[in-house]
Amino acid sequence: MTAQRNVLFSVAFSCRPDATMAKLSDLPSELLEQVLLYLPQSAYCSLSRVNKALYGITTSYLYRDITLLARSRDHTPRVDRLFFNILDNPKLGKHVRSLTAGVCTQEPCREVRLCMPIDNKAEHRLSVEKAMRFIDKWQPVVQAEDFLDGLDANDYGVYFALLYLLVLPTLQCINISEIGDETLRPLKYTLDNIRTEEATGNTQLLGRLGSVKEVTYNFQHDMTSPFPRSGTNDLWSSLIIHSIESLELSACREWSSFSRPGAPVPRFARFRNFQPASTLMFLTTFVMRCTVNVAETLHGILPQTPQLRSLTCEAFCDTSRNPLNADTAGATPPWILLEQWNAELNTVKNTLETLVLSVELSNGDCTFFRQPDLKPHVSGRLNLSRFDRLHTLEVPVPFLTDDAFLWIGSDTNFSPYAPPNLRHLTLRTDMTEAQWVYPWDTSIREKGPTFQESKEEAWVKDQARMDLTCVFQIALALIDQLPDLQSFSVWQPPDPSLDMFGYQLEDLRTSCKNKSITARVVYPMLLRRKSTVHWDLAREVTLFDSQFPDSGSVARMFRGERRGIPLGLASQYHLGEFRKNHVRRHR
Repeated sequence: MTAQRNVLFSVAFSCRPDATMAKLSDLPSELLEQVLLYLPQSAYCSLSRVNKALYGITTSYLYRDITLLARSRDHTPRVDRLFFNILDNPKLGKHVRSLTAGVCTQEPCREVRLCMPIDNKAEHRLSVEKAMRFIDKWQPVVQAEDFLDGLDANDYGVYFALLYLLVLPTLQCINISEIGDETLRPLKYTLDNIRTEEATGNTQLLGRLGSVKEVTYNFQHDMTSPFPRSGTNDLWSSLIIHSIESLELSACREWSSFSRPGAPVPRFARFRNFQPASTLMFLTTFVMRCTVNVAETLHGILPQTPQLRSLTCEAFCDTSRNPLNADTAGATPPWILLEQWNAELNTVKNTLETLVLSVELSNGDCTFFRQPDLKPHVSGRLNLSRFDRLHTLEVPVPFLTDDAFLWIGSDTNFSPYAPPNLRHLTLRTDMTEAQWVYPWDTSIREKGPTFQESKEEAWVKDQARMDLTCVFQIALALIDQLPDLQSFSVWQPPDPSLDMFGYQLEDLRTSCKNKSITARVVYPMLLRRKSTVHWDLAREVTLFDSQFPDSGSVARMFRGERRGIPLGLASQYHLGEFRKNHVRRHR
């Protein structure tokens, strides 16, 4: 990609034979469009002001991906100006493909109502009247009395609701970061009114939203902190409309599976009341991050997804915020009941092609060597024998072995439970002692680690190495059991000091080569590059390629997705440790 960019810029700005510099406006439009792909948003704004020709070319890039994230009361994007700009020139709204909005802060702010500054009272009064005339024709979906106060106060949420619902006819992707109750409440109310009107046969506004194909709820663009807790106004449910094909829901970790008797039903459990014909009929990709009650969520959503092909679930619980409650007899039931997961997954057994599962049980108040033991909280074995179309699987090792303790010599006979057409298998290091280890920075403490802490740290690292040895042996056993595999991948631990030894990687390569299976090793880059911006960055090393057996090792970097599989899972605990400065960033 870098080489291609350099070639484009060298061609674009090379000197002519007459020693004069080529003007940007002299370039062919096809070449200029390729150059524009590498420019930041600010550059599009500057180029659009040069001349009419560049304005015509750069406008579509300028409006294609719009980000309106509010940082604080003092850093609130001027959504009102954008709204009136598109209202005056509707052609601009047709360029918008992706819209990102909401509140993006490190700390939850439950009662936030963001208002944009009013520059001139007289002009503001005219703008309010103009907006009111515009929304009059959308009664009763957009009720003027509900919006009047927000328009007078120049409310961020009101103008965003109008922008999203009324003037963006070709919007394809909506990303929402919602951590407060007030900021985006106008959007929820308006969407709920649309559903009410739909029930009466009025589908005009719902049709305007039919272009939206992707929805991400609680979007965090830089991941400088763990996913925030979501708000309490059920905005996520209101965002779901007929046309969406890809849905990602995040930050639902406060809804525990083991609520006390008489406690309210978890919010995701209410999803089961939705009618399939009116919600998820076209959904093909579903990603669920940071969710405690996975089984309950699947129970509510999967029956409404007749075309689901890709499912990603991150089971996450921070016991410092969501303790696993004991039952009436005083015993703590297993957090993950794989028998229950099997029952819920069977709903999509005839359509599912890709399944990714990860597990993260942590205590955000404790260092890595004092994390809770996950093994007693897992019961059962993953059974996918009835999934005829499932060809790609990525799961923690204990899900396949019926042994969360990873004993050497444990039952690794997965073939009776494997999908009959499994072609690509990836093993995760979740649920091992190696999941939490990181380069601990003791320099921030007034005193060095105590003898007990040093002893506990050494024991955890020894156990982590033993667990990885078991993962390696189980990997070799699975390669022998599944001769129809086309590729086999193994994740390495977050901490690079625990990577598999060279001889182990060589044995893995040889075993796959003997079976003509592509062998890959995946390295998460969060702790390797020691920056939270790399939470979804991974380095993949191909040890052996069955299609190019003589090519040797080949390394590639992936961000966001790796061969269609979402990245960045099981990283919440380490993101929290970065924020608390527990991770040593220096050598």
